[in-house]
Amino acid sequence: APRAGLLLAWDAMNRGVPVNRRSMRAAQTTLYAAVRDGSWDVVQVKLTDFAQTAAVSTAVGAVVSTVLLAVAFALVLSFRWLVVPHGPSATHQELFLDFTLPTPSAVATFMPPRSVEAIEKLRRASPDKPVPSSALKSHRVIAPHQSYDVHLAFVLPESPHNRDVVGTFQVTCELMNGRGDVIANATRPVTMRHTSFELRLVKLLFKWPLYVLDVARESQTVTLPMFTSRAELKESPFVAVRATLSARAGARQGSDAVPHVYSAHADIQLDMGPLRKFLYYYPASSFVIMLGVTWGYLCAAALLLFAGVAAAGLVKSPRAFAEEVVQRAAGVVKGAGAGGRGFANGDAFPQPFFDGGTSSDDEAARRASGDSSAAESESSGASDLGGATTAGLRYRGAPRPDERASDA
Repeated sequence: APRAGLLLAWDAMNRGVPVNRRSMRAAQTTLYAAVRDGSWDVVQVKLTDFAQTAAVSTAVGAVVSTVLLAVAFALVLSFRWLVVPHGPSATHQELFLDFTLPTPSAVATFMPPRSVEAIEKLRRASPDKPVPSSALKSHRVIAPHQSYDVHLAFVLPESPHNRDVVGTFQVTCELMNGRGDVIANATRPVTMRHTSFELRLVKLLFKWPLYVLDVARESQTVTLPMFTSRAELKESPFVAVRATLSARAGARQGSDAVPHVYSAHADIQLDMGPLRKFLYYYPASSFVIMLGVTWGYLCAAALLLFAGVAAAGLVKSPRAFAEEVVQRAAGVVKGAGAGGRGFANGDAFPQPFFDGGTSSDDEAARRASGDSSAAESESSGASDLGGATTAGLRYRGAPRPDERASDA
């Protein structure tokens, strides 16, 4: 009979009792103490729990970080769409002045040829009606509320006529929409730079080879800032520039009233700050940097939020959460193997992971109380065996020793 009791105790030990005892001992000691005392079964339990917690935390972190990466990607795209200009940053158009007019003028259109053809087609279709505002908005050159600068440049020969006769003249710049209406105008005076006879001789002495080879010319380039940081209108977009040259007051009328001009052009340049310039001229680098910074801020905010909620006790601790995930996964696997019931314990629906009132301290207390009750039941079952070698062991469905002995 004692030998049968020992066999039954060994069988019970192999059927699950050591797992409960190790879990209880692991909950009551530290990893350092277990290694120091040589309790390698406790070390195994602690390392297993740590591995489970790390695996589940890593999986959850990977899912959350992937979602935050998608959110950061959408935020960066939206920000770039709203802030970065879509068209070219600068546009150059030549001005061909008409000197048959008393005041020579020229018009430079900044619309693409396709938009010009569409506007002309609307004008020919309805000569008596103005071009509708919807058509003007659909063929705009600059985005609404975008700031831009307008510059006019003239290349003037240093001829006796320009230097001695004209001297000073007036330049008028007008911004027009698709209908030809003037939406803004500005005027600037221009004066030829004075050069004395002696200085002209010195320049000619040093630069005459360049003049002979047609590498340099005796001319002056005058650049006029006509509009600075002008905001584009939403209802009446700008599409063209008209430049007009006028003689100064008191000058003789006729061909001698206006200067001689080699060439002229109009420049439109978007007015962008340092951030917009960086986003516009370095699109790939700025996108990667903004995406990384936004993603980092979102991940840091999510981590701080989870830490605050866990510290307040509103959700389970990471270790308790990991244990419950492992238990539920094992239950699903066992339930599917037992006949497709879904859960091994027979529950219809799983309990929620975040019950709103279970903290890490409550979980540890519950586990400690459960382990202590299991230890008491084991010790009571061991007292029935009548020997110290079977203390703390519990039988699961096995016959008692006295029954085995009476049968024998």
